[in-house]
Amino acid sequence: MDEAAKVREAAWLVEDAFVGIARPHPDSSQSINVACFNLSYRLYYPRRLAVLLLLLLSYVEVPFWCRGVDARAPCGDPGASVTPLTFNLPTLSRSTALLVELCCLGVVGASDLLLVVALRRHFAARRDRVLVLLLTLAACMNRLFLDEFAAQVALFLRLGIFVLTFQTVRSTYLKMFAVLNKVQHILSLVAVYVCFFGWLATILFQDTAEVTRPSTPTLTRLTRTLGGTMSTYVESSWQMLILLTTANFPDVMLPAYNKSRWQATFFIFFLCFGLFFLLNVILAQIFSNYQHIASSEAIDLDDNRQRMLTEAYELLSSMRPPPSPLQEKQTLMYSTSPRRHPLNIDAGPSLDVSLCHQVLLELQRYRAAPRTTQSHRLLIVEELDVKGLGFIARHDFTRLCEVMLTITRARVHQPSEIQRWCPRFASTHCFSVFCRTVQHRFFELSIDILLVLNALVIMIEFATPAHATGLRNWELVDSGFSLVYVLEMLCKLLVYGASAYWDDGRNRFDALITVTSLVIDAYAYIPNAYNDHMMVKVLLTTRCLRILRLIMNVSHYRVIFLTWLRLLPVGKSLLLVLFCNMNLFAALGHVLFGGKITPNRMTSEFPASSYTTSGYAANNFNDIPSGMVTLFELLVVNNWFVIAEGHVLVTSIYARFFFIAFWLLGVILTLNLFVASILDAFALEFASNQRQMTVLKPFATTSTSSPLAHTFLPSP
Repeated sequence: MDEAAKVREAAWLVEDAFVGIARPHPDSSQSINVACFNLSYRLYYPRRLAVLLLLLLSYVEVPFWCRGVDARAPCGDPGASVTPLTFNLPTLSRSTALLVELCCLGVVGASDLLLVVALRRHFAARRDRVLVLLLTLAACMNRLFLDEFAAQVALFLRLGIFVLTFQTVRSTYLKMFAVLNKVQHILSLVAVYVCFFGWLATILFQDTAEVTRPSTPTLTRLTRTLGGTMSTYVESSWQMLILLTTANFPDVMLPAYNKSRWQATFFIFFLCFGLFFLLNVILAQIFSNYQHIASSEAIDLDDNRQRMLTEAYELLSSMRPPPSPLQEKQTLMYSTSPRRHPLNIDAGPSLDVSLCHQVLLELQRYRAAPRTTQSHRLLIVEELDVKGLGFIARHDFTRLCEVMLTITRARVHQPSEIQRWCPRFASTHCFSVFCRTVQHRFFELSIDILLVLNALVIMIEFATPAHATGLRNWELVDSGFSLVYVLEMLCKLLVYGASAYWDDGRNRFDALITVTSLVIDAYAYIPNAYNDHMMVKVLLTTRCLRILRLIMNVSHYRVIFLTWLRLLPVGKSLLLVLFCNMNLFAALGHVLFGGKITPNRMTSEFPASSYTTSGYAANNFNDIPSGMVTLFELLVVNNWFVIAEGHVLVTSIYARFFFIAFWLLGVILTLNLFVASILDAFALEFASNQRQMTVLKPFATTSTSSPLAHTFLPSP
């Protein structure tokens, strides 16, 4: 194996170390395999875009139950009551949707086939790509050969391709299934608890209104399906499950409570033990097991990272170029130093810094490793070459990922544009005074006072009648505030420079609001055919968003806000999994209930049901967007049983299992896991920020009283 092939394999190992997962690679000595592998890598973003378009296609294609020939309204007249209600998104024709789907599947399949050619027999080790390739072939065959059920099957195949494509989603699902395996006994206890109290309710309240509380059509269907006493027990268990979610409380209790106040103890005990204890135990178990599994996975990833970096080091250390004269001189100086022990370079494996440079250059071809510039690479090698001998030790090379991330994320602000373009003017006394003025805390305080005044002006302006003569004057005052904000932005750009100014999140927020307000003012006062001053007044409220900047000046509010920003990556994977769960149930609901709910059918066949009287006909699964909105309502758990009742009426009693399954998977598992993770991460981040503020507070007090606090500094 030549030197270039070894450097290439070492770069692949380092890239896998960033991911923490060992993946098969092609034979680096075969140019065709390497070329196909690199081409497959180049298709990374087009492939993901194609997968995303495949999933979004389910939202804009014509629902399978539509049989109309009119391309503009294939599902019927949207204004007619006999037409099922949909989300009314623009839809693609069936031929256009088929063309888009085949093109996206072609991109995904081509990328996977290139990887097959590159890896040959090792492709089977990439189980995720094998499954994606099989699903891609199944989706193509489904569209080309399956006619009647092709649209329904395609919904699930697209979602499967999406889930398998994104590694974070796959990893989160595996952890969730492991958690579900740990808490299945508690979930079964909840089921037994609900069924037991359903049996007690059947005995205790058989002569009260509880057994007849559901709508008459529902009871009729239950009696016809299950018969007699069993229907009452099933309905009682269903009502107790709804009570466990608190969606029907206290309505379900009131008939018995009105008859005897003591009967409230039954419902109180059920809720105290079930809601306050059992569900919280489930939450605690889900969270603790998820944290344990996540920590174990993090340890495994770190072990894999160290192992792959060690393999890369051993591969590179076998290629030892002859030492340069500078390396020989440094080695001689090091070995003859009285404060050092003699060093023998040939005593063990070592990595020449030139090979490390080549690996860093090769990593620029790949995605997982951060992008580096020439200065970054020099700093990385200098950091790893601890002894300055031109060689990198094994334990230092295993820090490569950490060092690369630290150096590439470090922000080094350049001098301001005035300092670089006009150094003479930047060194004048006038510009120094101007810089000290802009950097002084009274400058920010004056802007904050203007923000408060601006908010008051906008409130007065909206309280003024629309045709009053003074409205024009208030608009001029608003424009004056916008001009002041523009001047503030320009002053900070002159003092700090564009790079340092934009690096501050508060400055970015102020700049966006300032530019938006300026554009709105230009729209308001420049004559045009679409000039609408009432619309301008609505848009001018964007200025009020600047008042949020005052909140950031309060230390405790700032800690909470910054902690919330830092928590966004924490919940990203769980939110993506929640989206996939909702998409799965939306597709399943679309197949089971699509086209079966119309306003005319509900009012004519089931006029007394809660679903009809509440006007819930829009909460349906007639298309995927409507199903996603309905599932989001089910996540909130408010009146979810009413939505379930409507779909039970148009199908059968077994439709309840669909809603129970989503409650378990969406609310009990995913949503509770998301909330618990956010709470835990928020507590850690909040405590960390509080400690940082406690440590920095004495220094901030000292710096404000120091004479050096008002000297010119080029960065904020």
